[in-house]
Amino acid sequence: MAEEEWIVRIGETEYRPGSFEALAAWYRERRVQPYHYVFNPVLKRWMYASEVRELTYASVRNPVRTPANTVHVPPATKGSQSVEKPPRIAVSIAVGLGLIILVAILAWNWNPVTGDSETRAKAPSAASGQPQPVIQPDFRIQDYILKEPSDLSKILGREMRRHECADLDAAQQIEYEHGYVCVQDGVVALIGYDLPRVPRSPQEALSFVGLFTKVPPEHPGGDAYMWSRIHGNALSVDGHLATRVIVNTSDHAPAIVVSVGRE
Repeated sequence: MAEEEWIVRIGETEYRPGSFEALAAWYRERRVQPYHYVFNPVLKRWMYASEVRELTYASVRNPVRTPANTVHVPPATKGSQSVEKPPRIAVSIAVGLGLIILVAILAWNWNPVTGDSETRAKAPSAASGQPQPVIQPDFRIQDYILKEPSDLSKILGREMRRHECADLDAAQQIEYEHGYVCVQDGVVALIGYDLPRVPRSPQEALSFVGLFTKVPPEHPGGDAYMWSRIHGNALSVDGHLATRVIVNTSDHAPAIVVSVGRE
């Protein structure tokens, strides 16, 4: 086994993507799932794909597709396997009846339990002026981004190791128990935070670190959402436009990555 090579283990079979970029493409395409084992040549150990913190960031930042004729690509997961389709006429009838019933319920506000007509109460929205639930952030990312790397253990736990940052140009990565940072030009230019709970939406994930926006994110696929300069929906972080902000809302490995550095 080459010690400098990324390896994916699915069941009893091992696959070699050939590069980290190809591995990120497999992850983005859901061929590699968060619970699959990956050999990390940097750390020299096997780990869950979800534990490779750079993987979510890289798979969104660099959505490269690996040609199937140049590398042995892992088979698609069970969720993407084809199944026998029912006859089209039966499907059309079922869909049509369902739409008719749905329209009738919405038009008359009919309660299918009591059989009575009722006025449905709408959940309060930000535009309604009604009070919204306030989420206390775990920390304010503005207090740490573009600052010298100090007191980071207060929010990310014990420091684990240091090595070159794969996400930014000429930067050092410092890994902690609950996240990582990349230091560029002497200041923290990227913070990755492993969320302690699963957010109900990408916007709620932002609120965990003291950020807020009404601008919708890009959705490259899966559980990843992104705001970025190149897509014209960049977030402002302490008066600076973030290069990228990526949120992973998966149940297995919820996380947020905020970068203001040079890529």
